[in-house]
Amino acid sequence: MVLTMQKLYRETLFAARLERQELTQKLAKLDEERTELNQRVQRLTDTIEGLAALAGESPITPRPAIAKLVEGVGLADACRIILIARNRFSRPVIVRDMLERVGYDFGEQANPLASIHSILKRFEESGEAESLDVDGKVGYRLKKPDPALVAKLNDAVAEVAAAENEEQTASKAKGPVKK
Repeated sequence: MVLTMQKLYRETLFAARLERQELTQKLAKLDEERTELNQRVQRLTDTIEGLAALAGESPITPRPAIAKLVEGVGLADACRIILIARNRFSRPVIVRDMLERVGYDFGEQANPLASIHSILKRFEESGEAESLDVDGKVGYRLKKPDPALVAKLNDAVAEVAAAENEEQTASKAKGPVKK
């Protein structure tokens, strides 16, 4: 009886090890596919942003909302805000360009790009962010953005949308311009 039970345990152990090996291989394939998909999404995102600018469309998160949030905060928090607003892998140069577009005051920063790169690298090293190599260039995104900061961004976006809505309502109320 003891030998029969041992044989059953060995067979079960063998089956469990085999299944674990198969699942580990499947997981590795999925990780590889995820990386490829993330790279493709990043390339398409960059393409869409460029085409949207050429088409005269506004970015997904209105700049005034971002400008309001980055005003008076440190560079690290400003980088977090940009990464939350973009919600995708972003290269340091993109983060810098967005901060410039919203009028972020870099103060006495001689080389803001180097500082941003260091901050994003520090985010990754601390586990706050993850990185992805896209065509030889590293992009970063926050793993779990601070819910309070996300809520502030959403509130700022809502305020901007409400203000724009009020402007549109006011201009409609005035009626068409007479010649």
